[in-house]
Amino acid sequence: MTKLHTGDAIFGLAPTWGGRALAVGKFLLFVVLMAMIIVGAQIGLLLLLHMKPQDMRTHATEPNFMLMSEVCLATGAILATLILAAVFREPVGKFGFGLAQGAGRRLRDLGWGLVAGFALLTALLAGIAVLGGYDFGKITDSPAQALKFGALYALLFGLVALAEETMVRGYALVQLSRAMTFWPAAILLSILFGAMHAGNAAETPIGLFSAGAVGLVLAYSFYRSGSLMWALGFHAAWDYAQSFIWGVADSGIVTPGTLFTSAFHGPEWLTGGSVGPEASWLILPILAISAIVAHFTLRRPAA
Repeated sequence: MTKLHTGDAIFGLAPTWGGRALAVGKFLLFVVLMAMIIVGAQIGLLLLLHMKPQDMRTHATEPNFMLMSEVCLATGAILATLILAAVFREPVGKFGFGLAQGAGRRLRDLGWGLVAGFALLTALLAGIAVLGGYDFGKITDSPAQALKFGALYALLFGLVALAEETMVRGYALVQLSRAMTFWPAAILLSILFGAMHAGNAAETPIGLFSAGAVGLVLAYSFYRSGSLMWALGFHAAWDYAQSFIWGVADSGIVTPGTLFTSAFHGPEWLTGGSVGPEASWLILPILAISAIVAHFTLRRPAA
């Protein structure tokens, strides 16, 4: 008997065309419901804080405003998942929450993801540094500021990971996999995930490609393990190391209060330019290593 949390059980193609059409319908319902909840949460937040919509756009890259935005996104994705799981009487655990796994297994996957995300982002910067394109700089002179921003960014990037993983690699990936099998669904959603970053003014084609490719690795980790825990850890630690620890641009966004004062110098193919290291050509071997690490640090449950 196939267990609930195996990849084949979660992502298996619906046996009939009617079942596949229903899966597409569920996916579209998820997108619409999620959008409605997100917009409602944003409107409620604006009213609560006595703000105008343009205020959110003007201050979009400030940590506090980013935090509020991610709360709305995560709320929309999670509530939409819970509502549709209840409406269609499906176990919510199959949509990435890993509820069919033990707590020890979930913590193990999360821990490996955190380690992999931090280590591989640091390895990317180390590679750029070896080729003369990056200086790690020195640690900030203000321990109090480091503690304050360190805690703020831990919360922020945890929410970023939770929001984005549940938006494009939770309910959406499961339903599209039922309609078209796992890999076509993962590729489609990874392309959409990369396109989500196109709104950042400093983005480049290689930056968009790398965002989509990272999304594909994270989708594979869901298939491999039956939960999003590894993806959540990797995503949060990658962004945290990039934006706070080493103080480099993340998809063109530079955050204040970083732990290290670092600097890039050299050609854009090496440094990624204003986009940051995700647009460096050295991201390509790092992506390959990420997929290998996901494969060997995650145990796929036996059927």
